[in-house]
Amino acid sequence: MNKNKITYVLGAVVAFVFFAITSPTFATVGGPSFIYDLSYNPIDSSVYFLQRYDSGRGCPPVLDKISMLTDTITNVITCDMAENLNPGELETEINAVTADFKDVTMFSLPRNSITFDISPVGTEIISDGRVLKTNFLVNVYQDGKKIDQFSTTGCDTKQPFAFGGYLTRGITKKFILVLSTKGDCFEGGYSRDSINIIDGITIKDKTLYNDVKITKPLVKNEATVVAYVRNQDAKNPIIPTPQYTPEPTVTSPKDSTDNSVHITTALIAGSFLILGVGLGYVGKKSLKKIQLLTTYPY
Repeated sequence: MNKNKITYVLGAVVAFVFFAITSPTFATVGGPSFIYDLSYNPIDSSVYFLQRYDSGRGCPPVLDKISMLTDTITNVITCDMAENLNPGELETEINAVTADFKDVTMFSLPRNSITFDISPVGTEIISDGRVLKTNFLVNVYQDGKKIDQFSTTGCDTKQPFAFGGYLTRGITKKFILVLSTKGDCFEGGYSRDSINIIDGITIKDKTLYNDVKITKPLVKNEATVVAYVRNQDAKNPIIPTPQYTPEPTVTSPKDSTDNSVHITTALIAGSFLILGVGLGYVGKKSLKKIQLLTTYPY
């Protein structure tokens, strides 16, 4: 084999390794997202919260806020900002913003007669005909009377929706609602938290629960409500709270990470195999008396 062919083989192997390692496939791995560490700032009437995205880019925790007045979400510490800080610096920055804020505490939705009517309003289809996500309208009721509504997304009409309500001192007619459910159908669907401000409530039971929202989806307990899409033929628009419901399905972020690691390892191993075969072939052509030895990486 002449030098041009040797250069071609080696160049092809190097290109394969480069594009395999830098492939955007790894940036599209899905994963759950969580809302946690809620606190209230009375100065700007906003609830501050951390979000962790265990998917794709894999951002560090980011700090967002939602206005109790307008229901608008604003970024405070973005992913780009967080990536330029080490974990200690990021924690210091977050504490510098939220240190003096008021606590946000869970209260009981069932004891305050709060129920939810969830109905599908359309689906988004990808090019091969599969459903990417389903859009839902969530109507919020107290004592059978509608008080608010908001939109959300999910995968299908059979998935559970877990709701948790939170109060803060000084706010009497509104509460913070966190929803845990599948956000879409990507890779089977991952749990995603979302947050909304619900207006028009009357707090009848002021029992508070020391149940701080952490980096896990909400589950069924005495303070939360787990509901499903109602039967479209049912006359009663309000879903009764089930006695028992399965927890929202969550794919561990570790599984996504492990898959990426295994795929990367396999691609690199295959590249070295190709390189070994190519060099062995060159050696066989140039030095026929040398025995070909090909090492297969584990």
